[in-house]
Amino acid sequence: SYVDVGRDSVTWAVFAAPEFSLAPRTWCFPVFGCVPYRGYFSEKSATETAAGLQRQGLDVYVTGITAYS
Repeated sequence: SYVDVGRDSVTWAVFAAPEFSLAPRTWCFPVFGCVPYRGYFSEKSATETAAGLQRQGLDVYVTGITAYS
């Protein structure tokens, strides 16, 4: 079913990779395994994480996720 959350994005995803690399930075979680992104319900939290990754020298991309199932 559809739920209007009152904003353009439901969540935000942060992707990162070393400069000039196609190999993504991964995050690993118990039970779920490893994924090449980190998801946030807060855009502010996503951009703060992205800034920290950039300070580590990684190329970073933050995008809004408009829907998921």
